[in-house]
Amino acid sequence: MPTLPPHAFDRFAVREHDQAIRLILALRGFRQREFSRPAQEVHRLREGQAHRLYAHNAFARERWMRALGGQLCAALGARPPCYRPAQPVWFVTLIDRRQIVRGPSATRFARPDPTFREIRRTYAAAMTGLDYVGLLDPALYVSTQHQEGVPRLIQWHLHTLIWNISRTELDAWADGVRATMDAYLPGASSVDIAPVEPDDLLQMLWYTAKMPRKQYQVSRRESGSLKQYKGQINGVNAVRLYAAQRPLRLPHLTLAGGAGRPIRRRTLHTAARW
Repeated sequence: MPTLPPHAFDRFAVREHDQAIRLILALRGFRQREFSRPAQEVHRLREGQAHRLYAHNAFARERWMRALGGQLCAALGARPPCYRPAQPVWFVTLIDRRQIVRGPSATRFARPDPTFREIRRTYAAAMTGLDYVGLLDPALYVSTQHQEGVPRLIQWHLHTLIWNISRTELDAWADGVRATMDAYLPGASSVDIAPVEPDDLLQMLWYTAKMPRKQYQVSRRESGSLKQYKGQINGVNAVRLYAAQRPLRLPHLTLAGGAGRPIRRRTLHTAARW
């Protein structure tokens, strides 16, 4: 089964491991209050645990991306050394404000937080009929007490790579999705579409499957509209996000449909040998 060689993913892997090192340092830091035995959590992030496919294990994330990417490149006719696809590929992001997890303190909301299974099912249903692979990604919003009545929340969204479809057909599909989904920020689109430049396929694959590394904050302008800020996630919030994702593994985060289903299935078979 095709797998991308290590050198094809070197610079992306460095970013993943740098983020993992920041998380490990934060787990060992005295400011974190999520885990009373942080050494056990650090153990989960070591190379020897990569076969367990923990979502925050950088070694697992790197191998998963190389295996998934190798299958995808083979399907797209993207061959080394440049890995340019032989057909158009689209990078698409879906955001649905109903897929927000506010946590156990969110008692004033009539609608309970969605379960991860519900989040996964909702986004998979929106992608019905498309050939795609993608990963669910949690965006951590902090200092949301004033806006949402809770100190922080997680907005789950989906990054995908789609092929075997024209821009006209993709726009028609997006219009249908926008009629059923609203983004978290008023005025923003629940579906974002961008063509993948042929030389950028590996970079967009990395972006689709990257470990979370940002935190977000929303404030209200004098006009009443909302403005979003983002920055590098700090150590305390990195641990909080890790705790929220702790039960999840990379196959849980990975969605695929149509011609993407065999890619996900073969990636699982490859991972079983690790």
